[in-house]
Amino acid sequence: MKFSELHLNGNVLEALDAMRFEECTPIQEQSIPVILEGRDLIAVAQTGTGKTAAYPWPRPCPWMRWPYQLLRASHCASQGSAS
Repeated sequence: MKFSELHLNGNVLEALDAMRFEECTPIQEQSIPVILEGRDLIAVAQTGTGKTAAYPWPRPCPWMRWPYQLLRASHCASQGSAS
């Protein structure tokens, strides 16, 4: 499943696109819809499968751009840029 199919915030989708993330991992595909519904979730998956990233992406605060800034900072750090 593509992130664009999950009805995520536009800023989050823009940040994911900037980092070239297109496809969800299985844990993200299964958990993000549950989080968007506001339901509680307990998820177990192997390290490195995207669990931590799946938590903040669906529910950014409307008055803050922190998910975008966090993802942008992460992308810049991985690219060797501080912009």
